[in-house]
Amino acid sequence: MSKQLLYKLAITSILWMVAIAYTNAQSLYWVGDGGSWNDASHWSTTSGGSGGAGVPATANAAIFDANSFSSAGQTVTLTTGAICNSINWTGVTNNPTLDLAANLTISGTSAIFADAMDLSGTATLIFTSASNTTLTLSNTAKTFGNISFSSNTARTVNVNFASSNAITQTVGVFTVGNNVTLNLNGPANKVFGGISCGTNLRLYQLNNATVNGTANLGASTSLTISGAGYGVDNVVFNGPMSLTQTLIY
Repeated sequence: MSKQLLYKLAITSILWMVAIAYTNAQSLYWVGDGGSWNDASHWSTTSGGSGGAGVPATANAAIFDANSFSSAGQTVTLTTGAICNSINWTGVTNNPTLDLAANLTISGTSAIFADAMDLSGTATLIFTSASNTTLTLSNTAKTFGNISFSSNTARTVNVNFASSNAITQTVGVFTVGNNVTLNLNGPANKVFGGISCGTNLRLYQLNNATVNGTANLGASTSLTISGAGYGVDNVVFNGPMSLTQTLIY
């Protein structure tokens, strides 16, 4: 085999690998109204484009926008576990529903749920990133089954509540791992089915919160619920609490 042919084959292989890497890392847009998350025909490489781009994977951003749904009453359903790097519903129209009948894993650091969409289902929204992570919720009430920030790496978890008129509810358990600074930002009322926190937790801005289930706040650690410019007010625990650690106000 000639050197020239080997060179051409090498260049072709490199370009092929680059193309695969680009495809795996790109954003994927939901199209074609309601359906199954795992149906590749609903995913496009462009907003409002042709489907068939493949189901999101660990490196893909899943985007729902104004070109995703043509009429009201549409539902995107997860019947088996799914994963994406991030999820963004900004700009979506016609009030679709994301039905978490199975777990959705976010491998990256961002999830945005906008006003003009609803959530249903009792499965878990799982964040696995070891980096600082942000969950952004809109003015409209959102009901989750469970929310889990599973990494035990030292990091900050921000949950942004947009409005004091919103009640964001987890009917299951809100779970964070060890070594976390948890910021529950915004004036919104917060209703949790239960809270389970690991060790070495720093908790900020737990205002106007209600915990209806068990609050398991970790063992043998200090729970810090204070800080400059922050407050912890009007917190109601309607269920049992596990307080095996020192509370620092």
